Amino acid sequence: MTSELQRQHEHITDDHSMIINLQELYGEHNQTVRYGISKQLFKAKMVEGTDVGDHVLNVINLIGQLEVLDFYMNAKPQIDLILQSLPESFASFILNFNMNKLE
Repeated sequence: MTSELQRQHEHITDDHSMIINLQELYGEHNQTVRYGISKQLFKAKMVEGTDVGDHVLNVINLIGQLEVLDFYMNAKPQIDLILQSLPESFASFILNFNMNKLE
């Protein structure tokens, strides 16, 4: 990596984000990368007993990666994706969350 390119990527902390950024800069394989990230997002399921905060942050990170590739979703589908990715043990939370949004 050239020193200029390295300087431009100093703020990026993880390898995956750097790869996405480089692919965006050079315009190669954007469709493939976008497809792979969206596939991860739409298949994301929290494993029972794992940390819900970590799971939600992972989903938000995937959404952010798609936005870098010019794929944007409104807030409502984003919330739906997060809620649908939660395990059955969150059913009452999801019901209460949705009921509060109707009021």
